[in-house]
Amino acid sequence: MKSLRARALFCAVTFVILGAHGQAHAAVIFSNFGPGDEYEHGGGATLSDRPSIPSIVLFGNSFTPVGNDYLFDSATLAAFVDLGPSVLDVFLMTDAAGAPGTIMESIYVSNAVGPTPVEAHSVVRPTLHADTQYWLVVGLQPESLGIWFANSIGDHSGSHATMFNGSSWIVEQARTAFSVSGTVVPETAGMSCLAMSGLCLVVLHWFFGGRRGQKNAPGGEAEGVQVPFGVKKTT
Repeated sequence: MKSLRARALFCAVTFVILGAHGQAHAAVIFSNFGPGDEYEHGGGATLSDRPSIPSIVLFGNSFTPVGNDYLFDSATLAAFVDLGPSVLDVFLMTDAAGAPGTIMESIYVSNAVGPTPVEAHSVVRPTLHADTQYWLVVGLQPESLGIWFANSIGDHSGSHATMFNGSSWIVEQARTAFSVSGTVVPETAGMSCLAMSGLCLVVLHWFFGGRRGQKNAPGGEAEGVQVPFGVKKTT
């Protein structure tokens, strides 16, 4: 009976440890899509790489991970090409004084013709730090014209940035429709898990080590009992 109970305890503790370390999971870092990836079809931001009509335009939205560090997995955008090669140049960028800074990853998305939002999947999977602002910027291939549609939920809390013909970024309020997904970094997601695992290991050590051989020894002392350092064991 004791053997069965010991095995049951071992299995239960193992399950807890494995479950604790398996808590790193994919999550939506930010989204301003409506239900079913709904977005506003009536207007948005112009995307262009046609120097004459109207200019070369890059457009980006800000977002900030909250609570955890994440590995960047993907972004979903209501951005499409109307004229020219149907390819989006998607850039994950750092923040520099409230505007897009340096490029962390470049992703090229083909067949961006809509109306279903397109997905940009990361290969590099850079780390996005909690409470740090980043930017998702979109450009087009030469001689292309497109649009990044507005969100339909009235999201005016964040910023967008526009660059015309390589000039400085113009930053304003409101964002077009997009979402960002990532995987919680194990180091930040697993601190409590590690503490739980340590507690489980202590229980295992006590059950299979400290309790082993607890029969009354001569003089009334149980065998296998640890004697604190500096205390003389009596016989």
